Amino acid sequence: MWKKNQRGFSIVLIIYLVCFAFRIFEYFVLHTDRTWGGEAVVHKLVGIFILFAAVRMLKFSAADTGFSNKKAAGNVLRGLVLGLCTFAVAYTVESLIIVNRGNFESLKIYVSTYAVGQNIGQRTQALFFMICIAGNIINVVMEEGIFRGLFGKILGQKYSFIVSALIASALFGFWHIVGPVRNYFDGESSTD
Repeated sequence: MWKKNQRGFSIVLIIYLVCFAFRIFEYFVLHTDRTWGGEAVVHKLVGIFILFAAVRMLKFSAADTGFSNKKAAGNVLRGLVLGLCTFAVAYTVESLIIVNRGNFESLKIYVSTYAVGQNIGQRTQALFFMICIAGNIINVVMEEGIFRGLFGKILGQKYSFIVSALIASALFGFWHIVGPVRNYFDGESSTD
């Protein structure tokens, strides 16, 4: 039983480590998230390439990994409405709290790049909104495609849904340690 299960996990681990190596390279060497565009997209574009190459090599369909044209427009619209409603509630509550404290100045719409401890810059030009939207689409395609779609499909062939989800979730959680570790080594954050 272990050998049968090991192959699925090994494929996931190899794909993960290759993607993770590109992520480390981008965060520690290229620093693209600290450029004028504020997005770390190189490793995500590589991840998208790896995702589609793996789908093809493993003979999965796009729908097997969550990419389907069926109801796509409706799903995008529902996601947009959910996001807008969530932001409206969150900003309303935050504004009411700030007004209640007597600190309210104004609401501003801008794009910022970020570090773990602070926002950097307030860009209001349309170009930066387009970069932000494109960067987030690339991020969603790569991360959801790899972690939820591809890893879920591969692991689901050998493990139960719960075990597959736990493995993919653990890998996804560890995926996000790179930024804080880089900031720690760069002296931008500490363990204090």
